[in-house]
Amino acid sequence: MCRVGGDEFCILFEKTHVKMAVGRLQEVLTSYSTQKFALESDTVCGLTFSAGVALYPVDATDQQALLERANERLYAAKRAGRARVAA
Repeated sequence: MCRVGGDEFCILFEKTHVKMAVGRLQEVLTSYSTQKFALESDTVCGLTFSAGVALYPVDATDQQALLERANERLYAAKRAGRARVAA
């Protein structure tokens, strides 16, 4: 996992297929949305994220194009209502 920029991160799943990656990200989303975070004098809960999944070499064969496909799907997830995983 690494930060791509701003509030965007990239997670690499080796030797997996789309269904497995989507399932794992949905598990992380569920866990993250119920996690409590302590911020100074307050506690925050219910945070979410959206994710886009791209598969090498099906969606792209180079790093930049693969990130672009994942980013396109990220924005599709946001347009579909946020707190989603799109593949």
